[in-house]
Amino acid sequence: DRPLREPMSSRVRMVLGIFSVPWQTEYRKVLRRTWLKQSGVCLYDGQRPDPACSVQVVFVHGNHSQGDRVPRHRVNDSWVYDVDVSAAGEAAARKEPGYFEVDVAENMNKGKTFAWFAAAEKAFPWATHISKGDMDMYPFLHKLVKRMSDRVCRGETPYEFAG
Repeated sequence: DRPLREPMSSRVRMVLGIFSVPWQTEYRKVLRRTWLKQSGVCLYDGQRPDPACSVQVVFVHGNHSQGDRVPRHRVNDSWVYDVDVSAAGEAAARKEPGYFEVDVAENMNKGKTFAWFAAAEKAFPWATHISKGDMDMYPFLHKLVKRMSDRVCRGETPYEFAG
């Protein structure tokens, strides 16, 4: 528990894109109340990060759609979903802290990941690392940042993949 309160390496300026959809409001609240409270982890606010923030987190959304939803049960030959977001609900999600929209329709397997990395490279020129995560992860960012700060990229490109 103590390492989670210690500062992280200032050599790492990571942007972590957590993939989300508008209707996952309550899930995003859980992340804000849990692992986003680790020292050195900040929710991106549109500004250049504070030096104490080694990891900037954004919630990545596709543009103007709700994404794939899992039906809960059938009623009169129609699927009933756990949640349904109105246009007002989508607009509210856009106003949440850390919202980041990519120029692709909300989807699971049709280019959202590629769109995220392409957009992030342009939006965060100060970043040393750009990463992707899902809503159901609980990252131990202090360990990850330490590993990243101790590494030297020896490839022929400034980009390195770790998965």
